[in-house]
Amino acid sequence: MNKLFITTACALLLALAASSGVSYLLALNPPFKIDSPGLLQPLEDTGQRLFQTLQPLPEEEWEEALTPFDDDYIIDWFDAQDYADVVEHKATLHEANQVLTYLADDTPVLEILFAEQQLVLEVIPVKEFDKRWMLNILATVAAVLLIGLLAALLALSPIARRLGRLQTLARSYSDGNLQARNTDQAGDAIGKLGTSMQSMADRVDELLYDKEQLVNDQQDLMRAVAHEFRAPMARMRFALEMHEESDDFPDESKQEVSVALDDLDGLVTEVLRYARLQRSAPELQRSEILLSSIVHDAVAAVKAIRPEITIETSGCYEHINITVDAVQFQRALQNLLSNALKYTNNQVVLICEHHNDELALHVDDNGPGISPEHRDRILTPFVRIDSSRTRKLGGSGLGLAIVNGVMIKHGGRVDITESHCGGGRFSMILPAGSFSHM
Repeated sequence: MNKLFITTACALLLALAASSGVSYLLALNPPFKIDSPGLLQPLEDTGQRLFQTLQPLPEEEWEEALTPFDDDYIIDWFDAQDYADVVEHKATLHEANQVLTYLADDTPVLEILFAEQQLVLEVIPVKEFDKRWMLNILATVAAVLLIGLLAALLALSPIARRLGRLQTLARSYSDGNLQARNTDQAGDAIGKLGTSMQSMADRVDELLYDKEQLVNDQQDLMRAVAHEFRAPMARMRFALEMHEESDDFPDESKQEVSVALDDLDGLVTEVLRYARLQRSAPELQRSEILLSSIVHDAVAAVKAIRPEITIETSGCYEHINITVDAVQFQRALQNLLSNALKYTNNQVVLICEHHNDELALHVDDNGPGISPEHRDRILTPFVRIDSSRTRKLGGSGLGLAIVNGVMIKHGGRVDITESHCGGGRFSMILPAGSFSHM
């Protein structure tokens, strides 16, 4: 049987035994008692009056005869042969016709024998009897609860301490400290749970290490491939320049090769930028800068993509300072604006909003938008929803992934919804503490 179950059961039994013992002791020795000497003489006088009143009457008339005494005494009568009293009292009762006994709270009880009727009359003073009885009951209940609670606490406190250590261990794991160790090696359920939690943490630590190694290997491969592309691209561009004056190489072909090389160079640049962004170092070079400055520079940098479209701006960005890595944050905003210019029909709007302690930069367009089932995937590197349109418009498939990486590093996020223009809305959300009003 489970050791923890046995321990808990023993603790509860101990609490029950302690409570029962206290209840028994208080029943024998009530804390609230009566000052009985002051009641004895009146009780004896009343007993004599009762004897004289009831002796000549049949039992059927006793009820009416006892009415005048009901306010001051509890009176009842029993068959003398079956009267539930100790043998010594019975003998005394038969010899003296009455006997005086006491309840546990010192309340006197007068017992009178009526030999002719073979009845025993029991007389109990009612002065504060109900009040005393209630106080004793309340005292007993309070003592039972208190003793039971103390016994339970003493018995269960070791279990509570072990559970507390287990909770601390779980909190350490949730805070990322996977090196925290379980110190409870007991063979019961709590000890086994702690061992299982440590095994789980060790396994998670191994998986995180393996993932980090895989990511590092992937980044090393991306950087290596990107750098390896540089040499043949340089030779191709040199060869293209050497054939600038050649009639065997049509101008149209030269232009196509030059554009292809430019696209390839852009892809390599994006791959290297994304690889650097994914590395844990260097850390962000945060500084406080006007949001309007970043917005103006980002808009100016992307105007050449579609000069015929004017990027509209609105909102509160003119009066806000942000604490960010200015280079990375501006690059992320440029990527969103570039993406909007490529896919919009004729409208791009940049909106700044401040709500719920967050700062949001929304880039809206009236293009085809992003369907809800694709909004998470679109932030993944090299994912393209419409490959035919992507080939027509160009792009590496890394722009939105870079935006997402930059925002994660800043403690923010990227939200994708539907814009008021009918297309897509890409939102860069900065958390509280990353901005301030001027």
